[in-house]
Amino acid sequence: MLHHISVHGNWGNGGVFFPDQLSMDTFFLQSILPLGKIGVDIFVLISGYFLIVSSRSTWPKLFMLWAEMLFYSFIISAVFALFNGVEFNTRQIFSIFTPFISSTWWFATTYLLMLVASPFVNKMLYACDEKSHLKLIVGLVFLWTILPAVTNIHVQFNDLLWFLTLYIIAAYIRLYPKHFDRGAFTYILIAVVVYGILLSIVYAVDVTGYVLEFWNVQNLVNHNNEMNGPFALVISVCLLLAFRKLNLGIHRFINLLAATTFGIYLIHDHPLVRQWVYSDFFNCFEYTFSNDMVLYVLFMACSIFLFCSIVEMIRMLIIDSMFLKKISRYLESFQTKIDSKIDEILKPKVCRVQ
Repeated sequence: MLHHISVHGNWGNGGVFFPDQLSMDTFFLQSILPLGKIGVDIFVLISGYFLIVSSRSTWPKLFMLWAEMLFYSFIISAVFALFNGVEFNTRQIFSIFTPFISSTWWFATTYLLMLVASPFVNKMLYACDEKSHLKLIVGLVFLWTILPAVTNIHVQFNDLLWFLTLYIIAAYIRLYPKHFDRGAFTYILIAVVVYGILLSIVYAVDVTGYVLEFWNVQNLVNHNNEMNGPFALVISVCLLLAFRKLNLGIHRFINLLAATTFGIYLIHDHPLVRQWVYSDFFNCFEYTFSNDMVLYVLFMACSIFLFCSIVEMIRMLIIDSMFLKKISRYLESFQTKIDSKIDEILKPKVCRVQ
């Protein structure tokens, strides 16, 4: 949420970086900028951590997420057409009813593709021994994290490939836990220190106003605003390792809020909502460099989260409970029958000798 506010908030000169207007507000916005990408990495890591040992069908989950995307794509577009006078051309109408293939939300589309691939990735990883699994991780991280940070060379990189890389990393943590036996405090401390180093580099570049080309600092700073940056990767992995060590018990309210996060993302990061919320409703531009900007950003984040979570809870109560969950149970049963039929077809036939 804070990441989206810092990126899409239209703060002053088109973004969070003000090379000729450095202030504490600039540093604050730059401090929260990496949080969104770290959050993406954590979300995908958690998914990989649990899906690698899951035997449940992926069809119901895929259907539920796809239906949620379609619901919000249609409802949000209808609301803006009725109350804001937004008009849609033929191509845009097609996108409304096909948010998945139209990539209305890049994260949602990529995440669903990862879920589609997950059963096959699981089979591949279970076929590997630990050494091969680790070699695969080292190769992928070098290719898509280390190499871009040092040389600014991106070798056939895309969001799906990075999600699968995170999935493979999380799977290794789950399958080989003996290598990660340190306490939660240690991992949290590492994450905090690494985040502090990242911010120190950003601030140093801001204040000095120039770059030491030998160390390629500016490239490192830019790259670490992305989810495949080395700092973002280390922080997200450490936080996963930390929270797997914590025994927080079962909290129904926290679980309920966690269940709404995907819907909150779909609502507030829809292109129509994003433009209206930050530019028209909250009018972020007017608060650029004001004394209340930090408090205003925190107020925005809490307000958006609260409103969107209430909307999502209502949708879950009505749409999910009454319709989608019943359909998803049918899909799970249907996939079981399809899998059995495929196994029967592919089963080697024994020929009897007369």
